[in-house]
Amino acid sequence: MAVRLRIRGLPGRARRRIAISTVESLPLNPSNTVSNVDILIVGSGPSGTATGITLAQRSPDLAKRTLCIDKTYHPREKICGGGLTGNMLQQLANLGISLDNLPSVNIDKCAAVYRSIRHEVELDPPFKVVRRDALDALLARKMVDEGVRLSEGESYVSHEPQEDGRILVTTSKARYAVKVLVAADGAGSKIARSLEPRRRVKVHLAQFDVPLPQGLDPSTMVYDFSAVTEELHGYLWLFPTPLYNEEGHQLVNVGLMQVGSTRLGGGMNKLLREGLSRYGIELGDARINFHPEWAFDPDYAFSAPNILTVGDAAGIDPLFGEGLHQCIEYGVMAAREIERAFKRDSFAFKGYRRRILWSAMGMEMRLLRIPAKRLYHPGNQLWTSFIFNGAYLAKMMAAQGQGEVQLHRRIVPIAGRALWHILAGNKNLPQV
Repeated sequence: MAVRLRIRGLPGRARRRIAISTVESLPLNPSNTVSNVDILIVGSGPSGTATGITLAQRSPDLAKRTLCIDKTYHPREKICGGGLTGNMLQQLANLGISLDNLPSVNIDKCAAVYRSIRHEVELDPPFKVVRRDALDALLARKMVDEGVRLSEGESYVSHEPQEDGRILVTTSKARYAVKVLVAADGAGSKIARSLEPRRRVKVHLAQFDVPLPQGLDPSTMVYDFSAVTEELHGYLWLFPTPLYNEEGHQLVNVGLMQVGSTRLGGGMNKLLREGLSRYGIELGDARINFHPEWAFDPDYAFSAPNILTVGDAAGIDPLFGEGLHQCIEYGVMAAREIERAFKRDSFAFKGYRRRILWSAMGMEMRLLRIPAKRLYHPGNQLWTSFIFNGAYLAKMMAAQGQGEVQLHRRIVPIAGRALWHILAGNKNLPQV
């Protein structure tokens, strides 16, 4: 039986503000008073809060001189399946974050689907799925508890360099003279765009919460690539959630990732509806909103004098559109970079891009660009058959998500299997 529902945008659950803010920002006044703040973090999502938490844990004195601002209030909606891999769970533990009181559901299996082909991988230990709004609020609370001030409802407006080596930042409430400006304000970051006007590859995401359809295992997360050889430059996801609707039915988070234009293949609206119909989910006349992200680009600047970019503003996984554990890693790296800058009293940040590219995260993201380019373009049957005619890569990606394998250290055996597939492998794929 098909599941029918009417949705307007993201789920309309009631929201309550959590009293996290710890400061009242200085309002603009006729004298244009400027406050000195050594470190200003714009955005209190995972990358911004990871920067603040790591700074506080490594250098409590710097934390006292840090302010984080955010244009919204926690909890707030975020397009994200909320899947926490083994990598992410370990990173949260390293920051001292406990998920014990956060509603979650354990995921024991991961399924990669291409039409009639289905590869299931057991996850041990299991992944978790949480609500992003709750996770972000938890991280923000942890940052404040560690001693970093947070001002919610305060948005970035502009910045300009000053002769004394600081940056003058204007917000909706105040003006700050800062030594370090951290752009943690997502894919729409004006700060990140100011570093380099060159266009980067966009990744578009759309999601809904719907009742769990019959036949879908509530402990299995599904990545469905069934339309990738025809129209979709991405995949469909179905992640069980810890939420239940008023009728007591468990909800599943469903969404679509599309690389490039939202108009490809007749549009993301059409692709999402067709993909979900295979699972008995009908969206009816629901309006679908799409959220753009930037794919990781090794040629991007990542920094400028006095400025660092982190998280979605810096770039996300180009293959799966996943950014949670990368956000934490960006934040940790930025905090170390800031600590180094204050010790040397030099804020050029010339080495930040190099350290990102040669970190384990950077090398993984650079490697993932290769299958993304091969898979997400017309005429990709060879590479689709390489990925799905055998369970090797599905198991490898699951192990990578668990933190058990670093793909850049397995490049030789992966390349060997790819060569064998080109020469003698089964290149046939099931029809629709």
